[in-house]
Amino acid sequence: MKDIPYRIAALAARALEPIISAMDSPISPEVEAGGMILRLEVSDAHVYCRWGIADCLELLERAAEELGVPLEEELVVRHPEMEFRENMVTGFFEAWRGVAVRRMNPMEDILDALISELEMRGVSISLEEDYLVLSKRRSIR
Repeated sequence: MKDIPYRIAALAARALEPIISAMDSPISPEVEAGGMILRLEVSDAHVYCRWGIADCLELLERAAEELGVPLEEELVVRHPEMEFRENMVTGFFEAWRGVAVRRMNPMEDILDALISELEMRGVSISLEEDYLVLSKRRSIR
């Protein structure tokens, strides 16, 4: 099930394909993708697109829903592992660090997978206030 965030991210990246393509050769200052209209900003070396974080999360939730994947938070409990050494009949807890409980939000893994997916397509992502800023090097022709 570790590939699920990557499947969701790939589906979301396909919805962003018009933006990625428009960033390669910006003809129009606005581009429509995934039901959103985004504005492109062009500099000498890069093409930028500001994407609202809420819109990003909504796109990822729709992709997860399309794949039938629930996005509820879950608690993950890590118990200490018993250590066994050579010629031991029973194990012991030498490296005892107690029980660890962590709240897992699947959206964190999905966002990491989306960032990786977009980076493979040549798009960098940075965070600016309530926006994700997508940037891509301009093609010099």
